[in-house]
Amino acid sequence: MNTFCAVLLSSALGHGHLSRAIEKVAGKELKAIIDKQVQLLVQSVDEKPNVNHRELTPSTYKLIELGDRAIGPVVELMLHGDRNKRLCAGHVLLSITQRKYGYKPGEGGWPSDAHEERWRTFWASLGNLDFRASEAERTKSVRLWKQWCENKQQIGP
Repeated sequence: MNTFCAVLLSSALGHGHLSRAIEKVAGKELKAIIDKQVQLLVQSVDEKPNVNHRELTPSTYKLIELGDRAIGPVVELMLHGDRNKRLCAGHVLLSITQRKYGYKPGEGGWPSDAHEERWRTFWASLGNLDFRASEAERTKSVRLWKQWCENKQQIGP
């Protein structure tokens, strides 16, 4: 361990305020890294699709794993002129939000009808966003999603 790291670590362990300052700086750097990763994944969202399911790509899987952090940038894709990009973006949004409401893909799906109904109510409250909808309908729904994101509302029950 280099001297700088050792001094920093020992200082952080001995002083709570310094530790919080380090976490704050590290948090900003980590956020920047994740934001860049999301940007790259959004750009490649429709590349290398599954032969049988065009919405399944390496990027959609990774965006789903990133969860909430991916929602804002992915919502923007719903206004893209390319139908395949919208298909992939819609799948990401569905998957992230459904999981927040308890859906477990490959493990039996919804834990109860009530969980699914709560998710459907949530989805409807944001305009039933659909990649096949007209541009005007998608624009209206994306506006609702952006407002929802700005208010940082919680997803899920």
